[in-house]
Amino acid sequence: MLPILYGENSTKEELLNTNGLGVLTTCTECTVTEERNGIFECSITVVISDADPLSKKVEVGKFVKLKANPQQVPQIFELYSENSTITDRKRTFTGRHIHYFLNYNLIQGGLYLSSSGHYNYGVCSGTPSEIWDFIFSNTNSNGVVFVDDDKAFSFASDIKTESEKVDVHSIRTVGDFLGGDSKSLLQIFKGEYMWDNFNVEFLKNRGSNKNLVIKYGVNLKSFQQEKNIEKMYTHIYPYVKVELGKDASTNETVYGILNLHRNGGPLVYTLISDTTFHRKILELDLTETLKSKKMDMNTPGATVYLNIYNETEKYAKDNQLTVPEVSLTITAENELEEMKNIALCDTVSVYFPTLQSTAKAKVTKVVFDSLLERYNSIELGTPKKSLANLFKKEE
Repeated sequence: MLPILYGENSTKEELLNTNGLGVLTTCTECTVTEERNGIFECSITVVISDADPLSKKVEVGKFVKLKANPQQVPQIFELYSENSTITDRKRTFTGRHIHYFLNYNLIQGGLYLSSSGHYNYGVCSGTPSEIWDFIFSNTNSNGVVFVDDDKAFSFASDIKTESEKVDVHSIRTVGDFLGGDSKSLLQIFKGEYMWDNFNVEFLKNRGSNKNLVIKYGVNLKSFQQEKNIEKMYTHIYPYVKVELGKDASTNETVYGILNLHRNGGPLVYTLISDTTFHRKILELDLTETLKSKKMDMNTPGATVYLNIYNETEKYAKDNQLTVPEVSLTITAENELEEMKNIALCDTVSVYFPTLQSTAKAKVTKVVFDSLLERYNSIELGTPKKSLANLFKKEE
């Protein structure tokens, strides 16, 4: 898809439902980069042509609409930077997704109390959707939020847990409220954002589990990799601390230890053989986790063993302790073609033959060629950026 150009004063209606100033037929390159809870930007290169007057109208501050990925309708970007030389007939622009406009909307902070005639700080407890509705509600329209009504955004979330830790008191932008600091929606509720023009979705999981297995060194012929074994373990040493009383001389609490060996079993829970990977033991304190079991030094050994073993087994299943943290950047065309139906935040499997184990890896970054409508690269692994970087203030 060739990008469509729009004027800097285009309305939301025009951006969504018209072809604006026209199609940029002299565009030779157009790519979109999006990261999980991170940047969402485009880069376009236009050849200046006397035969196409529209090519001379591309400027910083204008908007473009283009295909950003295989899954969504064309997305709107504001051109904010140009990198061109005076003698070059080509002009290259960088644009940011329209949701960046949320960083221009200000939450004034507090609640306006007409009875007292001043702003008073308050607390809002609720789900992400309830908190969003709270700061944008008509009740608070005469003081809490200053927004560009023509660029209004909708918000939806499938997260139903509640919290009162989100900061709705401070003077801050909507961008900061969404994910700019430790008291934002992102940091409190831990979700994944999906940006769709003027629609914001905050989801438990933006992607889905795909039935795709990537075999290290087998069906990957061309890739860049990072591998980190810092969080790999061969064994777990689980235990529970039991308070025995006070030391008479120091008045400090004395603890006893309950572990798997209490029933004559092994001291450690084995994850993988230390002949496969050098021995590395994780210390796992289950004192708080098993507090409800009310075990003490007189609890039968079989009961101790069963409680600790079951909780350790659950912990091992919930955490990928036997595989390295991996980041793969896939760039080969034939392999990208096999992954054409993969989307940002989807989860695939990576198999490690030498360890005979499989790890789940999330799609954390994609680069999409908007003209050819195909991926240029797909990155799998551990997310490297937070939304705080996305909404960082410009110097």
